Amino acid sequence: MAGYESWKNQQVLGQLKSAGEAFSRVREIDHYAYFPDETKRMAFVTKVQALGLHVRNLSENPASANRFGASLVQADIPTLRTLDDVTAKLANLAEECGGEYDGWGCPVVG
Repeated sequence: MAGYESWKNQQVLGQLKSAGEAFSRVREIDHYAYFPDETKRMAFVTKVQALGLHVRNLSENPASANRFGASLVQADIPTLRTLDDVTAKLANLAEECGGEYDGWGCPVVG
């Protein structure tokens, strides 16, 4: 799983670079995870808050099997090294809690 997350990180970083990203300033980076029930989502939220991430939003989509979403935020410079570290942890924690990590995004800061 870590290799796949790193590949996805490289893809997003490439898109940011193409859009003029300078990779020099801290900004909010949003991470997304989804769970089949609220209890599993809250177990995940508790664990990721211990890593220093903050909850931006909790959502619910009744049309999805993993209907309970969590949007988390960290303040950092988007680099492969930092993102590989945090996305591997988030993907593992989401899986441990019965859900799935769905990736990250951030604004371009030139």
